[in-house]
Amino acid sequence: MHVRLAGADLDEWTISGRSEQQPLPLRGADLTGTRLNRAELRWVDLSGAKGHGLEVRQGKWERVRTEGWAWAEVDIRGLVRFPSTGRAQSTDNSELWPLSGRSSSVRCNEPPYSPPPKAELVKI
Repeated sequence: MHVRLAGADLDEWTISGRSEQQPLPLRGADLTGTRLNRAELRWVDLSGAKGHGLEVRQGKWERVRTEGWAWAEVDIRGLVRFPSTGRAQSTDNSELWPLSGRSSSVRCNEPPYSPPPKAELVKI
């Protein structure tokens, strides 16, 4: 049995397993079109999951298993991942880790975020 979260709005959620030894089992989950922007995932097993059009902007993933996933058109701008080593890895424009499994591709349609220029105050 696979979890179906297709189209779910999970922006800013915190999703966590009990521990690294007991991750939340979401293997094979359908995350097509799911929004996980600014969400924090910790100790989650997403092995074999799929998710065309997934959004995970500015999220934080700590010890999230992603082996064998099949995702495309994923928006990962600003995503930070903490692997088992505990050292943070920032994920930029078109880089995702580890890309294994079939049909794995990532494409960002917009350039990386850059803050707008500072506004100037004009005295009238």
